[in-house]
Amino acid sequence: MVHKVMEEKIPSLSDLMKMIAEEKQKQQPKYTVDKLDLNLNETINNMFAELTGKPIEEKVIEQEIVVDVPQPVIVENSLGLLGGDASQKTEDPLTPLDQNFVTHEDLSRHYKTFIQRVQQQLSTIGGGGETKFLRLDDVNAKSKNDNWILEYDEQSGTVKFTNQLGPVDRINFDLTHTHDEDRVVGTLCWSPEDQTLNIEHPGGVTQQVGQETYAYVRNRTGSTILNGTAVRFSGAEQNGTSRLLVEPFLANDEFDTLRTLGIATQDIPDGEDGRITVWGKLREVNTSAFAVGDILYVSPTIAGGLTATKPTAPDNVVPTAVVLRSDSSLGEIFVRPSYEQETKYGSFYSNSDQVPLSINTPYAIRVPNRGFSKGFTVDSDRASLIANTSGLYTFTSSLQFISTNSSAKNVWVWMRRNDSDVPNTARKSSVVGNDVALVLTAVNNVSMNAGDKITHMWAASATTIRLDAPSAVGFAPNTPSAIIDIAQDAL
Repeated sequence: MVHKVMEEKIPSLSDLMKMIAEEKQKQQPKYTVDKLDLNLNETINNMFAELTGKPIEEKVIEQEIVVDVPQPVIVENSLGLLGGDASQKTEDPLTPLDQNFVTHEDLSRHYKTFIQRVQQQLSTIGGGGETKFLRLDDVNAKSKNDNWILEYDEQSGTVKFTNQLGPVDRINFDLTHTHDEDRVVGTLCWSPEDQTLNIEHPGGVTQQVGQETYAYVRNRTGSTILNGTAVRFSGAEQNGTSRLLVEPFLANDEFDTLRTLGIATQDIPDGEDGRITVWGKLREVNTSAFAVGDILYVSPTIAGGLTATKPTAPDNVVPTAVVLRSDSSLGEIFVRPSYEQETKYGSFYSNSDQVPLSINTPYAIRVPNRGFSKGFTVDSDRASLIANTSGLYTFTSSLQFISTNSSAKNVWVWMRRNDSDVPNTARKSSVVGNDVALVLTAVNNVSMNAGDKITHMWAASATTIRLDAPSAVGFAPNTPSAIIDIAQDAL
């Protein structure tokens, strides 16, 4: 028996091929290979059942099936379903397309081969194909590296791996980030609490961008500089990368206030580098001894310590921080060292008599004792005062003279700078009578360079007058023979 199947009733092979071509052109991810494969298999099986009246798996003997198959078109050839010229018999079992089938078994084999070809093509429709990203043609896998990111290369039309980002217009951070995760050095995130970005540094240091400024320094003190220690710079080192050297600051006038740097924001072991907060908030320090709002000064009695009691000259007066939170372990301060170039001063005196050996002969007035001073020292002769810093200084001298006979006599006083007389600094006075006292006071302004020395000179017209240093009496202390006070007027 021969069955003739009408083309308009049953889909042809050409219809199936067109269906596959259309699916490939759509490339819609919602159609998975499994689903599309199932639909086509079902369609082909239904076609076979309508042609033969039986499923494709069954065998029918002695029945001739004649199926009209259209000639191949561009769609079929472009899909690669058929090998060579589909109108002629080739090694491809699907050719020619107009072949007839005598038995159901022949038709079944033909359709099974066709289904295999269809399944191969289905693998290229959306959802199928290469599963390894690095094997895609438009991915430059040679540039890959651990933790690198992808970047599109317009010139080559591919994406490549890179450890560089940008240029980009902007980066959006999570503004609700709570920062509860473990801190990772070198990371950047938003801090809702401080309303700025946080940078994670080594040593457990978190920097609030725009709200804290650090100095990166080196410790060569032989001991660990602890978090919260006030420090001064003590020099510099060029062993490797240049670094400031720092030490705990003792504000007892041993070092100039200009050496103030800030407060350590981490423990810095000896021989290692670390960070000093020079401006901004410092956390996790012991502030239990202070009240919120207290102004803190560098301590003149504890190296690296802080005090809420304002020091007094000649100690260094360095307001350094304000207390934000009082707590033994979670205290917070805002660091802002406030200092200026200090003015220098001094007070020197003598408690000894000084007698001229010859008349009208210059003698240096000796002032071996120091009451207090900052920026001035006395030389080995105990007569010349040496400036450590340049500036304009006022010298005030108070000299106690006494006449030892009744004759009249004159006395002169003046200043020398670096062993040369300073013009317009001389004073002259006369004394008549025995045991008559004279207090001569002079005030002079002198501009000095660092290392300059000032010497106060005197001379007398008789040897019967001296610089006198009376002893203390029951109602008054001793009287120095000479007092010289120094004050800096300008830098």
